[in-house]
Amino acid sequence: MEPHQECAYDHIVIYDGDSPDSHTLGRFCGSKIPHPILASGNQMFMVFKSDASVQRKGFFASHNTACGGHLQAGNYVKHLYSHSKYGDHNYGNRADCDWAIEAPPGRSVHLTFLTFEVEDEQDCGYDFVEVYAGLDASGPSYGRFCGNSNPTDIISINEALLVRFRSDDTIVSKGFSAAYVAIEPLDNEDLGVGGEQDGG
Repeated sequence: MEPHQECAYDHIVIYDGDSPDSHTLGRFCGSKIPHPILASGNQMFMVFKSDASVQRKGFFASHNTACGGHLQAGNYVKHLYSHSKYGDHNYGNRADCDWAIEAPPGRSVHLTFLTFEVEDEQDCGYDFVEVYAGLDASGPSYGRFCGNSNPTDIISINEALLVRFRSDDTIVSKGFSAAYVAIEPLDNEDLGVGGEQDGG
């Protein structure tokens, strides 16, 4: 495409959502191929503009459904699913998905599993969901889950949670759905972090 330092002439703009009102994922022109672009949700909006002069060959792009991403928790409940065809098809083999869920500063992420069917194994060594404190797997784990019962609700000790989903080469199952929302943080006693729990 026609090159320009600010891509002011011919360009593509990609938005993280279903309209140009969404957050911008990038503006591209010239001949350098853009890096792979990942939306935070299940929609992406793309605009191609060209002006009255200088034409080039154009572009060819492909898209596919990816799992995982960086999600923003807000005041309204949002949902995430183990895979794009959740409800119609089982999840696939060799799933390798990380969802980083971030609340605004000073707030916590409240994560609720609404449905949960992941291959069962005593140590959850085959297919599993693991939830970590923070944006990556270096934080403490809230637990590794598999089987057919919903894990208990998880409230982050800071502003972020990482939800990791892995599946192996064989048996697959229905998968999971979860809801997340930003809440005011609970104090440490309510979280069971330090101090003794009250009986009442």
